Amino acid sequence: MGRTVDIDMTFESAIHVDNVLGSLFKAGWTAVWDVQTRYMVADFEWKASRPDDLSSVKGEMEENLSAGDVVGIAIFWQDSGYGGNFLIYDDRKTASFLPELNRRPLAGAAEFTDLGWYVARLVPPLREIGLESIATTDKP
Repeated sequence: MGRTVDIDMTFESAIHVDNVLGSLFKAGWTAVWDVQTRYMVADFEWKASRPDDLSSVKGEMEENLSAGDVVGIAIFWQDSGYGGNFLIYDDRKTASFLPELNRRPLAGAAEFTDLGWYVARLVPPLREIGLESIATTDKP
């Protein structure tokens, strides 16, 4: 049986797909893995796209977010291979990161996720666009 692991975030004001991804990409995150960009739109429908279609992916995500849907995108830290799904909720002030794509285990306690590693790479760039608070969870 798996664990529930996530980093939940609240922002000071409304966020937009382009601002969030721009900030994350500038810091060293990428949406390209295995020659694809994987993203989620209406009704948790996951899609795959070519990396050179990122502009249209962001447009489709923004359109679905404006329609009241939760959207998401798989992101990875540089060449580490560690990543997860970044979700933006329809209120535009909350988001979550689920480190479930090649999860980085905590040294000495591999059943736990090294949440500090992810927080250190997510919080600084997101703070620049108004990140107000985070809450982490790692439980059976």
